[in-house]
Amino acid sequence: MPATTILIATRSEEWARSLSSTIEEAGYHARSVAEPGETGEDIRNAGCALIDWDAGDAFGNAMLARMERIGRVPAIILAGSANLRSALQALRQGAADLLEQPADPAELIPAIEGAIMRAVRSQKLLQDIAQARRVLPALSLREQQIVAGIVAGLTSREIAETVAVSLRTVETSRTRLLGKLGVPNTAALVRLAVLGGLTLPEDTASGVPRAGRGGLSR
Repeated sequence: MPATTILIATRSEEWARSLSSTIEEAGYHARSVAEPGETGEDIRNAGCALIDWDAGDAFGNAMLARMERIGRVPAIILAGSANLRSALQALRQGAADLLEQPADPAELIPAIEGAIMRAVRSQKLLQDIAQARRVLPALSLREQQIVAGIVAGLTSREIAETVAVSLRTVETSRTRLLGKLGVPNTAALVRLAVLGGLTLPEDTASGVPRAGRGGLSR
């Protein structure tokens, strides 16, 4: 499996060489770019980016904007003490972290690993939300009512009374819903419903706790 690429955005060849050495010793592949216009596939293929804020605010902001626009790569800002105040704005614009230069490898490598892990989790969450919003609308109204009851923490008997069906129907539906939604257990079903914003129209939610009312949001 190829090493994850860490993009180094700087106009300083010395800075690029120093960081490349540190990064590759940690098992990553380093790739440096000196101008925002040089980036493209480099951004899409990178796991994280390091931006030299000491190269100037305009340079840093242009790099950060291009990374957000092209690949949503987590960016770590590195700035000397004189530029830390200016670099704080990059955090407000979505940078993953801010470190003072010269970067200590004992801080830099964990920061890179943390940024990559957070980006992976964030992407996974977005995918899970998209999946939930695809599959939940395919449920019948009765199935949505049963799921809403499960999310509300009702027992199968309480759900049966609420939805006005037999206990056996609820228990059979609970099992069938796991397969239909592609989830392994009730906890995963609840998570899917919450991510997908499953709620019920007011005129069909009589007896269902208020947390389960309001319409299937998108």
